[in-house]
Amino acid sequence: MPIQGPPLTFSRLTDPYPGTGLVVSKGEYESFRAALRAMEIKLKHDKHTLGRFSPTAGITLPAATPDLATLADEFFHAWNHLHERGKYLEAEAARWHRDIYQMAVDVFKKSGKGTSGLPDGFERTFHQLEALNFLVSPLHKPRFLERIDNDLWLWALAWKAGLPGGG
Repeated sequence: MPIQGPPLTFSRLTDPYPGTGLVVSKGEYESFRAALRAMEIKLKHDKHTLGRFSPTAGITLPAATPDLATLADEFFHAWNHLHERGKYLEAEAARWHRDIYQMAVDVFKKSGKGTSGLPDGFERTFHQLEALNFLVSPLHKPRFLERIDNDLWLWALAWKAGLPGGG
């Protein structure tokens, strides 16, 4: 659980993913790589991507050093793929997690876009649920996420705000 402190407020649809713009330390990057190795996920770099997870190709990161948000985002996609989306969430959140994932799959099949092709609010909600499913799991948390742990919790717990009608 997050450390208790003064409440942070997030503008659900405009605040960036936690860790956006934070330079990744060598230790954080090594922790990320170790977490991927433990999941048997391939890692490669390509200057033409912002970051991408594919079940067959693994994680592709930009050739330039990615920020902490990119590492977390791609890690959560890989982790959820292996550990079942919604598995550790309460029933309503689990249903939304799986339903939005299916929407993203359908969008990808039709347009080649992933979550970026989802209707307003759903992309952010999906990413929040990917993070939340990981955070509430009883499994080991890699060190590279420590610096943004509190912000991830606050951001992920606000997952309903972007749904039509505010959830």
